[in-house]
Amino acid sequence: MILLTLGLLVEFHDIKGVAGLAACVAFVNLLVLPLLTMLPVHAMSLPHWQIEVLPLEGAMPAVTLSVVLCHEYGSDHRLAA
Repeated sequence: MILLTLGLLVEFHDIKGVAGLAACVAFVNLLVLPLLTMLPVHAMSLPHWQIEVLPLEGAMPAVTLSVVLCHEYGSDHRLAA
């Protein structure tokens, strides 16, 4: 919820420049990282609930990324921090 609130408050001056980078980051965070975490998880003998939870945790967004993007594209990076 915090990231959603910050996303509504931060003003991007150049949305076209941010959109491509955001799409790449979303692709990596939502598809690549969970798939990479699933490979070693299935190789271990873990309980079923841990096999389901670990890829979900791998897909969680990093909060520090919002600060870097805001600073890079001239938005209010102090608000994002």
